[in-house]
Amino acid sequence: MARFANFDEAVAIVQENDRVSAASLARALGATSAAAASLLDRLHDEGHIEGVGEDGWHRVIGTQARRRWDRNGSSVGTPSGRIAMLEAENAELRHKLREVEDRLAHRGSTNATGQHAPSQAPETEDEMAQTRRRLRHLLARALHPDRAEGNVLERNLHTDLFKRLWPEIEAAISGKPSPSEEE
Repeated sequence: MARFANFDEAVAIVQENDRVSAASLARALGATSAAAASLLDRLHDEGHIEGVGEDGWHRVIGTQARRRWDRNGSSVGTPSGRIAMLEAENAELRHKLREVEDRLAHRGSTNATGQHAPSQAPETEDEMAQTRRRLRHLLARALHPDRAEGNVLERNLHTDLFKRLWPEIEAAISGKPSPSEEE
């Protein structure tokens, strides 16, 4: 019997392989092929895998970089590996941001009678602002170049990536269009 497929488990499975197919992911997760296909779409959208090849397999993006990062604990052997790792971290943080946004939107929704369920009481503007401040603080602390490790080149890459992504993260948190969407 197939079980509920978990995205975090799918990411962990993908990170341990060089390529993945719907059938292999379904077997590894114990899920249906439809659930695995849906997870593959999301993995592709978030930059974990490439599009499906002619052979029906998806090549995993940055697998070697992730493995070197995990093994070394602090750096990646090549600048391109470091970029791949930072992009993977960025995709993960964007996913977490979307989850928070979804939860915030869900809290504000009402049931059919117009009454909020007790567990879904709407947040006040102050509570929502506090949640956004906490999220901004956590992301800034995790991504800020001052916390980057590695050699000078890796720190410079981290700084450039932060400068490029931070305005978009700020816009997403505040609910405004991102600078890249305005262009």
